[in-house]
Amino acid sequence: MNKFNTIKISSLDSTNEYLLSLKGSDIFTEGLVIVSDYQFKGKGQYNNRWFSNKGENLLVSVLLEPNISVKKQFDICKMASLTILDLLFSLGINSKIKWPNDILVKDHKISGILIDNIIQKNNIIYSIIGFGLNVNQLFFDNFHINPTSISIHLKKKFKISLILEKLLIHLKKNNDILSDRELINQLYQRNLYNKDIVSLYESKGRKFKGILVGVSDLGLLLIQKENDEIVKFNLKEIKMIF
Repeated sequence: MNKFNTIKISSLDSTNEYLLSLKGSDIFTEGLVIVSDYQFKGKGQYNNRWFSNKGENLLVSVLLEPNISVKKQFDICKMASLTILDLLFSLGINSKIKWPNDILVKDHKISGILIDNIIQKNNIIYSIIGFGLNVNQLFFDNFHINPTSISIHLKKKFKISLILEKLLIHLKKNNDILSDRELINQLYQRNLYNKDIVSLYESKGRKFKGILVGVSDLGLLLIQKENDEIVKFNLKEIKMIF
């Protein structure tokens, strides 16, 4: 990636959807960035809504051209998650990745990531990465995980443009090492929330205690149960009980 082409739009339905609507145009190339003050149909994982006060947070989507096998698509999730961790660390905030790509600070959600891939012949040719990062918002509604923001932790407000600039710097750095799967995987696994800790989970309506031991190459969550059996879980098959 050589450079970013940033387009600012005051209000739109979804930065991911808007970026996708530009497919086929001359500007639909790697490095295209769509940033907005407000999304009236912002989306998170599992078709959940992403709520954000206007002008208080970073709402941005970035177009990449990874050109990797669809079997490696979770590498993009790892890379995007590490980008937010690096950004926050540069500000003095330590955070963790709640599988697959929610970012938590002291058990509170500060960021979410939504990835839309365009696939041809089993290769991911385009990847639209949507980042929602709470920056200056102090009060929240409609969140299933207790939310927080950069401003809450650092006791001051930030220019959204500055946070965007930092995000793109770290995204470029991590995208440049995307081909180093071993390194990306090590960093992702090392920063998993509640890794190697006994935690309470729920699957198929049943609660149980288990230990998160890692994530597979395909992005499946690996949980060691009390009988030492390691079970793989896909998205929507398991949730952590806080």
